[in-house]
Amino acid sequence: MSLSKSLEKRNKRICSKINTKYLQGLQQGRGNSYYFHPSFFKLYFKRLLIILLNILLFKKSVFKSISQLLLKQYYPFYINQRFAEDNNKFKEFFRQLFGFRFLYFRELYDALSIREIMRRDICLGTSENPLVSIIVPVYNNLSYTFNCLLSIRENVSNAIPFEVIVIDDCSTDCTSDFFKSRTEGIRYIRNVSNQGFLLSCNEAVSRAKGTYICLLNNDTQVRKRWLESLLEVIEKDPEVGCVGSKLIYPNGYLQEAGGIVFSDASGANYGRMDSPEKEKYNYIREVDYCSGASILFRKVDFIKLGFFDERFKPAYYEDTDFCMSVRNILGKKVVYQPFSQVLHYEGITSGKEVVPGTVKFYQEINRQKFYEKWHIELRQHYENGDVDCAARRLLPPSILIIELLPTFDRDSGSLRITRIMRILKSLKFHIIFAPPNVDIREPYYSALLKEGIEVSNDFCALLYKGEYQSDIIECLEYVWLARPDLNDTFQDKLSSFKHIRLIYDTLDLHHIRMQREAELLQNEPLLHKAEEMRQLELRVAQRADITLTVTKVEAEILRSYGIKNTAVVPNIHYPRGFGNRNAYSMRSGLLFIGGYTHPPNIDAVLWLVNEIMPIVWREKPTLKVYLLGSKPTIDVLALANDDVIVPGYIEDVSEYFITSRVFVSPLRYGAGMKGKIGQSMEFGLPVVSTSIGVEGMDLTNDKDVLIADDKIAFANQILRLYDNETLWYNLANASYDSIYKFSPEVIKEDLRKILESVKGAS
Repeated sequence: MSLSKSLEKRNKRICSKINTKYLQGLQQGRGNSYYFHPSFFKLYFKRLLIILLNILLFKKSVFKSISQLLLKQYYPFYINQRFAEDNNKFKEFFRQLFGFRFLYFRELYDALSIREIMRRDICLGTSENPLVSIIVPVYNNLSYTFNCLLSIRENVSNAIPFEVIVIDDCSTDCTSDFFKSRTEGIRYIRNVSNQGFLLSCNEAVSRAKGTYICLLNNDTQVRKRWLESLLEVIEKDPEVGCVGSKLIYPNGYLQEAGGIVFSDASGANYGRMDSPEKEKYNYIREVDYCSGASILFRKVDFIKLGFFDERFKPAYYEDTDFCMSVRNILGKKVVYQPFSQVLHYEGITSGKEVVPGTVKFYQEINRQKFYEKWHIELRQHYENGDVDCAARRLLPPSILIIELLPTFDRDSGSLRITRIMRILKSLKFHIIFAPPNVDIREPYYSALLKEGIEVSNDFCALLYKGEYQSDIIECLEYVWLARPDLNDTFQDKLSSFKHIRLIYDTLDLHHIRMQREAELLQNEPLLHKAEEMRQLELRVAQRADITLTVTKVEAEILRSYGIKNTAVVPNIHYPRGFGNRNAYSMRSGLLFIGGYTHPPNIDAVLWLVNEIMPIVWREKPTLKVYLLGSKPTIDVLALANDDVIVPGYIEDVSEYFITSRVFVSPLRYGAGMKGKIGQSMEFGLPVVSTSIGVEGMDLTNDKDVLIADDKIAFANQILRLYDNETLWYNLANASYDSIYKFSPEVIKEDLRKILESVKGAS
């Protein structure tokens, strides 16, 4: 690691300590001047030393930061105009110098003076027929409101028809003048008298035109895809009644990842003052409530519930009460969406301290009213205590899956487990995915989170050391362990938890694949390794509550070895239908696909190009072969020429499947079910394969596919299919029926029965 990167890493660690220490002090009642406490001095010295070293290294970013700081007139953190600009500049210089601004978001807008705002216009591209009505209640603090609207303008797509309603609760600053003279595309409503937050929201909703209502505090700045992410959740699932955002403080710390209501009606912002990047705050889940600072719901549902309950006016607990009503009266879910992110200053209008005479004082009063209204339902809630367990209260039964991060567009095993997880979600399970080693590769990591799957990179790391995440362990019904090596590592560590059923997913029987390769290559050492693998696979199968194979053939092999508790969960395929497929006459070329980290695929293409295709090319010298797949080896790349195309990884391969005439799968060894065969049949592309290629799929030669196991027969089958239009259509039309038994609808029912049988056996 270079000196510059090492300094950057140390600087981040020191600044994090400074900020954490300061914020913890504020939570404990220390004043704003706590940063002068001597306990900070050692950290300050280290921070200054790093800055000095960066200056000596002539690091441009340091000089740029200092010059920008000295030249700036406005900053994001000084709304109160009582302070002179020179005083603000001094305070900001001090805070940046000693690391208090290190974690703050650079995207924050500067807080302009009222005089400067009154010189500026703001125009929003809103709609007369909105899908969403964004309601921003305001009372004074025009600088915050102005920046909130700027963030909406910059971060909400025009593809969403929306309107913005600003409802002003009789502000005494220049808010009214600004909206009457400097704005366009904003519906401005001013109350006749001060009504408070609750009644202002009710009035604005009654005037809103949108199907959906989005309440947004004025002391917020929304981030990219804030509104889109909320809409994705509520439009995808009619059972969702309210969805809320992840709220983050401007200093980079988490404010709320969904809210918790305890049995005494007290509440907690889950994750408050923690890192917003932690995985436990980054999956879509059902929650007790979401803060009204940023929530989305259907207007019709709000009307059904009679708007915000006026017993909670002027403010506090109205959003919590609304969420309780959504769940307990409408029977719908309240959902937290971590991909919708809002930077929230918090407490700008109402304050942060519970002081008599302030709006904040109603927080405790309304807690008592809330308890009186919901005391029966609150018996189902946790007592005030462990927030991690309380945050899981509404999750359905959980399945932990320990497997490599699924690269679903690169190999069939990954695609299979991805589709299995979707089916498990549809069976109302909560999925916790735990890779054996930390793996956050994109887009695969985020793809899991967007499916509502919880990812825990810490779980296995702790398990290696004999430690456990108790909040996860307690909620588990099943652990799904893929591959024999992972089962061998983790089965014993998990077997002490008697409430958990262990599922061993073989993916394929590794020893069969290794044995076939050894026999093909006449490799005696590999044959010994195959026997060692067989012993391992039988050992972990005996320990598991159930062992899953991908084919009936492999299930029978295990039963022959005495493993009786087996079930089949094959690859899952989506029959696409053939309404828009290209005709036979519009297609040309041969197609193969496979990841080249898998030795059987390398052997297959070498055999195809070096031994099978020379026979074919005698009849059809211009016939092209396309070898798709990720990570082609040197040997595979060496096959490329004018007639053999090796493009490497391609994100969307559908064009190849709808323009090629024949799919070939010349696999000479392997095990399990071959995803490439099913993928081809999804597209209705006829297949020529070896017996091993179609093993376990119940496919019949000349009816579903063409099968050949030596090079001459394989070449002849290619030529036969390529030139026979009637045969081509017969096989193409048979594809749908051939793979329907592997469709999600069928496998869903099979999986449900398997899990019920395992649970019943406990």
